[in-house]
Amino acid sequence: MMGSSATICRTPIFLTLMVFDYALMLDVVQYQKSPEHVIANLVRACASNRKIRIIVTSGNIGFFITRLMLLAGQFNYGKRGILDQSHARLFTFNSLKILLESNGLEVLEVEGVPAPYPLAIKSPRIANTLLSLNRSLIKLRKGLFSFEIMMVTQPWPSLDYILRQTETFSAGRGIALGQKDTGAPSSTSDSRAVSTTGR
Repeated sequence: MMGSSATICRTPIFLTLMVFDYALMLDVVQYQKSPEHVIANLVRACASNRKIRIIVTSGNIGFFITRLMLLAGQFNYGKRGILDQSHARLFTFNSLKILLESNGLEVLEVEGVPAPYPLAIKSPRIANTLLSLNRSLIKLRKGLFSFEIMMVTQPWPSLDYILRQTETFSAGRGIALGQKDTGAPSSTSDSRAVSTTGR
């Protein structure tokens, strides 16, 4: 929804996200040399929309296969996957969460995504079996067995948002107090009229 990763990286986001419910950053942050600026621009674009949910995904460098490769002395970039040669940054669950929270996003949900076995294995039966096994292992330890990281976030309230909410609350309270003050003399007047009639 936000356009290409190159567009996000090079220019600020001028599109207001006030009317959107979701913004998707699917496999975007790992391609950025400065994902901090990308996220900061996105947060500014939706700072007054507390209802928006921003879904962020990234490859998990802590995936067990990558760890085994590293243990064997292999850390080779390729054309695709977690070690895609075009990736500028690599993330674990913890480092991605720190990146998001330190740049204005509150992390609401954290999920692990299994490896895309159907793309690598021709046999649907074997691929589906491995997917089921991977999902079960993710429940045990997602940092080790998740191929990708998915986080659902929302922007922390900006100063502008807090000021607007305060003004709205104050205006509403002022109207309520004004109506109460206006009604008081009328009530007193009515009681006097009843008293005079009674005499």
